[in-house]
Amino acid sequence: VSNSKHSQVAEFASNVSNPNLLINGNFKVNQRGNTTYTEAGKYTVDRWKLLSGTVDVAENGIVLNGTIIQKLEHSPSAPVVASSNAGSIFYENGAVTISTTTPTLINFAKLEVGTTPTPFSPRPHAEELALCQRYFQILRIDSACYLSNINSIYPNVNLVNHLRIKPTIVVTTY
Repeated sequence: VSNSKHSQVAEFASNVSNPNLLINGNFKVNQRGNTTYTEAGKYTVDRWKLLSGTVDVAENGIVLNGTIIQKLEHSPSAPVVASSNAGSIFYENGAVTISTTTPTLINFAKLEVGTTPTPFSPRPHAEELALCQRYFQILRIDSACYLSNINSIYPNVNLVNHLRIKPTIVVTTY
């Protein structure tokens, strides 16, 4: 194989393998379903927490005016490079932050092993959703419950996906 052919094959393989260490790097998974997020310290689109400012969900990403963060479950031991189509992106101490000072459309964020960023290649939506659901799931509980005694009721809940840790349950009524 010629050097030119070899470099084309290597470039294609690196794009196909999707080395992104971030989850929901294209901001498409939004299980909470809000179109605007303004509360600092709360999650916005899946895996991204708002540190300050606002996040508006757009058809092709998010409009960020402030700072968001994603903490990694496992910090890489090799050198990494962070990239995004807009805003200021920074990796430190196992977390990626993205900041803007004016409303800015952000289509992707990527963290990968190496020193040179490669083109962003999104995961299939089903794979991205499954990764997000290891951290957060919204479940509806109807009447499939049983009584253990006069003071306790236990719902029978089937999780959509295995969670990475024991879940915290927040009850919300609609």
